[in-house]
Amino acid sequence: MSAYTGPERRRHRRIKVNFMVLYSTVSFLSKIKLVKNKDKYAVMLDLGEEGMAVLLEHEIPSGTTLNIKFTLPPVGRLTYLNRPIPISATGCVVDSKFIGRDGFRVGIKFTDILAGDQEIVSDFVNNF
Repeated sequence: MSAYTGPERRRHRRIKVNFMVLYSTVSFLSKIKLVKNKDKYAVMLDLGEEGMAVLLEHEIPSGTTLNIKFTLPPVGRLTYLNRPIPISATGCVVDSKFIGRDGFRVGIKFTDILAGDQEIVSDFVNNF
């Protein structure tokens, strides 16, 4: 299967990043032995105002709800903080694609994120 090459379908831009993400599933997934509320690490590949993509060793089915935690460096008008900024959100898996020996690229849409955290993500993406 080849990569999509048509016009951009997202409403907001995404930026390529390489951050660690802590995630857990809201329910048990027996197929891949993910235990409810047990934290696991992933690598964030890109970030946008409405979601992110992460790299995982295993596929997670579309529709799966995840609790997500990550930190962002201070950029834009938040540089005065001079410390990493923790972000927490809930998201829904929208796609999961096998990308070779690296594993699966999993797209996640934010479904619940505090307004303040949403503003920080937006500021980070738009000032990156």
